[in-house]
Amino acid sequence: MTSVHVPEISGVKTQVRPDGKVNLPLIGEVDVANKTPKEIEAEINKASNAFYEQVDSTVEVVVYRSQRYYVYGQVIAAGAKPWTGRDTLLDVLAEAKPTTLAWPERVIVVRGDEPQVGGWVATQPAKSYKSTGINPLPKGQHRRTMVINLMAMVEEGDMANNILLLPNDVVYVQPNPLARIGLAIQMVLFPIRPAVETVTLPASVGQ
Repeated sequence: MTSVHVPEISGVKTQVRPDGKVNLPLIGEVDVANKTPKEIEAEINKASNAFYEQVDSTVEVVVYRSQRYYVYGQVIAAGAKPWTGRDTLLDVLAEAKPTTLAWPERVIVVRGDEPQVGGWVATQPAKSYKSTGINPLPKGQHRRTMVINLMAMVEEGDMANNILLLPNDVVYVQPNPLARIGLAIQMVLFPIRPAVETVTLPASVGQ
């Protein structure tokens, strides 16, 4: 007995619906939410057994649309970015374009454990939340903070820390120490700038 691909769905491209399902010819709806391509292949094989004796399906993710990573700090192109599964830190920073205020030797990547989005709700804010603004994690969960030297990659070709980003990773490009001082001074002076810039001279007598 030989394995076959299901001709009705061979080469079919489909988008995952908001409910996490896809609708395929012949076999109908398949739940693919939170499954790897190998797990989806197993689901398709199982559903196809009603029509074929032995099935060998292949699933490939063409585009990731629902998952993101985030870039903030001293970069030109900050914000949420679509995660492709092939995004290295060097790729991300080359696209984000760090500014002259950046501290490329101390780029921070923050990664959380699962569940990362809406994983839990604190019934009462922690005592430290008012001062830190950070929710404590439940027991057994951790945040990982990685500090990576971009200049070692650029100048020395050291790619040991050119990590692959995962969904919901946050890349923060810090200001360098001198820029941090300058930005702090700017924040102190900023409230008076609008008043200075909007001062108007009185009309001349006789106009």
